[in-house]
Amino acid sequence: MKKLLMVVEPKNNYFESKEQFEQNAVLFDDYMLKSFTDDIIPLLNSVTTEWVEVDDSYVSDWVNRNNFNYWFKALGE
Repeated sequence: MKKLLMVVEPKNNYFESKEQFEQNAVLFDDYMLKSFTDDIIPLLNSVTTEWVEVDDSYVSDWVNRNNFNYWFKALGE
C-alpha cells in the first residue's frame, strides 16, 4: 500500500480549513487499518494527493462511525 496521511475529524467540530487537515494529519499504518472494513483497500489504493473523505460504511466500529469523519491523502511522490 502506498504511504497515506490520515485525519480524524470530530463530526461535531469540523476543521475550518485544509491547513488544519495538514496540521492534524498522521501517517497511516497497518495498525490503523484494523479500524476499517476490508472493503476500504481499493479506496485507499485510489487516493491521490487531494483529501478524500471516507464513507461511514468503511468504519468497522460503530462508536467511531458515529463520532468521527476520516480523511485520507496520499503523500506526494
